[in-house]
Amino acid sequence: MKAERAVKSMICVYIIITLSILNWIMLYAMNEMEKKKAEREKFLVSMGMERKERKKINKKRMVHILDCPDNYSYHFNHIIYARYHDCENVSR
Repeated sequence: MKAERAVKSMICVYIIITLSILNWIMLYAMNEMEKKKAEREKFLVSMGMERKERKKINKKRMVHILDCPDNYSYHFNHIIYARYHDCENVSR
């Protein structure tokens, strides 16, 4: 019993440490991305762009970043759904 409990606690500690390290890595990556975004914003301001124009450009840029994964997930889910119903019809 004690050995089993010790193993469980060691696994929990390992998972917590691993997740903490991953959290720090993600924070670092986000920080680096924000730096690049700030540099880009400074560049656009120095070019003399108004705030509305900057928002418009950033929105166009984000649409491509967000739209691609949505399309992939839609098509992937459609394929899975179709295969599931094919299997369901065969099993009846």
